Amino acid sequence: MRVTCSAPGKLVLLGEYVVLEGAPALVAAMNRRAIVRAETAPQFSLTVPALQVEAAEFSLLAGQPLFADPQLQTCTKLRYLRALTAAVAATATAAGGALRPCALHLDTTPFYLPAGDGGANKLGLGSSAALCVALLSAYLEHAGLLGARLPDGALAQPQALLRQALKVHAQAQFNVGSGVDVAASVYGGLLRFLPARGDDAGPQLRALPWLTGFSLVIVWSGQSASTPAMLQRVADLKAAQPQRYWALYEKLATYAHAGADFWALRDGSALCQVVDAYYACLGELGDACAMTVVTPAHAEIYRRVRKVGGFYKTSGAGGGDVGVALCSSPRIAERVVRALRRSPYAVLPIDIDARGLQVEVA
Repeated sequence: MRVTCSAPGKLVLLGEYVVLEGAPALVAAMNRRAIVRAETAPQFSLTVPALQVEAAEFSLLAGQPLFADPQLQTCTKLRYLRALTAAVAATATAAGGALRPCALHLDTTPFYLPAGDGGANKLGLGSSAALCVALLSAYLEHAGLLGARLPDGALAQPQALLRQALKVHAQAQFNVGSGVDVAASVYGGLLRFLPARGDDAGPQLRALPWLTGFSLVIVWSGQSASTPAMLQRVADLKAAQPQRYWALYEKLATYAHAGADFWALRDGSALCQVVDAYYACLGELGDACAMTVVTPAHAEIYRRVRKVGGFYKTSGAGGGDVGVALCSSPRIAERVVRALRRSPYAVLPIDIDARGLQVEVA
């Protein structure tokens, strides 16, 4: 039996940081997908091309992965995969299924940009969440627990998988994050995401249509960023200067609510003004936390995009990774691309992916 599951990455258009406190976020699934293949085998094994891991055998001891190679057991690059595998195994067991040994092939290379020095830069498009959704689904399908699917390979009831994936991702990520990236990976398309307000309640999701005539231009800033480190700086500000923190939160949350409302109302002009204000406020948050959310690269991209009529902001935690230019017409999008073609910053061939999780069984 061979199961192949794929899940898209994400791009946060509005609401980063404040979504952690319950404000809404606008998130779009991107057509860079994590692909997991699980094939019945005598022994568990793991192949991860992005980490140069090839057919590494492991066993599950009390739900914890134990690699035959001791170096892989302590390899920091595999820390997330070890935690993710343990969380997935616990979820499958709780659902009443036994995990049969399988050869796992995990491909997240589309989430990296090859660098000239032979290394790779992580783009910051939610590879961890996409991998979580794809791996969990592959394990559950291999154990006969995933559920009914539609003819196109999508889940008939994705909300059940979302609840499981949110728990698994939270366990593997040490409860850091809102789950907005997980939702994008499960559902695809463009979503208004409102985080859960209790242990038993799931997030509130609303699928949104794309704005007629609008285009996104995704731009690589030239360096990767550490989201956990930046989230910790924000948490430190909240603990040390709560009044300053909550004042900034109120500003950002007001823009996040307004942006979600304007999108639903299809008021593109007002939405662009909100995006511009949110970008400026993210810079204020960075200053308050003594960290760089809006890097010099992002500031330069912003200047070039605004000069030709587009609107731009960092996406996600900032500090590097990608940014997004929101363009109210194809002509402005073309101008943005031309303006950035003469710069050190790469325009990425990425677009919204309407498909969420996809499952194939052979």
